[in-house]
Amino acid sequence: MSSFRLDLSLSLAGADPNVLWWWRALCALAALNVSLWLAVEMQNLPPEVLLQRSKEAAAAIAAIVYHEHALKAFDLRWKDDVALTVVMAANGYPGAYAKGSEIRGLAEAAAFPGVEIFHAGTARADGKLVATGGRVLNVTATGRTVAEAQARAYAAIDKIDWPGGFCRRDIGWRAISRA
Repeated sequence: MSSFRLDLSLSLAGADPNVLWWWRALCALAALNVSLWLAVEMQNLPPEVLLQRSKEAAAAIAAIVYHEHALKAFDLRWKDDVALTVVMAANGYPGAYAKGSEIRGLAEAAAFPGVEIFHAGTARADGKLVATGGRVLNVTATGRTVAEAQARAYAAIDKIDWPGGFCRRDIGWRAISRA
């Protein structure tokens, strides 16, 4: 079993209250992300599917942090929809892969209902979005059924113009075959 250490330190003595609020929000989001990662990583499930199914956006969760008393009454609820994530990876992944290939069409892809695109290995270079890692994008979609979520995710992926990347086209097939 692997272990890790999250070390966040910053001297906030005499800091502006707005800085303190943002620092608390950042720490809360980091803790939420680590908690979600720990909860799903052992099952090889991407945490993006949980974030997509949450009725409260991460920003709303962070806003609550400032009012600690609200955390006691906070009730995280889940949407009834199914969520599915398809990872887009750089050509060659999981082996050697090239960095710096341009990715286009994300605005069109994200315009599909129920679709969110999470960046895992991207950066801006010369005004362009480029790949910087092996697992680069997580295209997450929701739907009433796994088949609908899958169709939305792949429809969004088909709008992404990235010759330097690929994705598997069989994500969700077991769940669909059981339905």
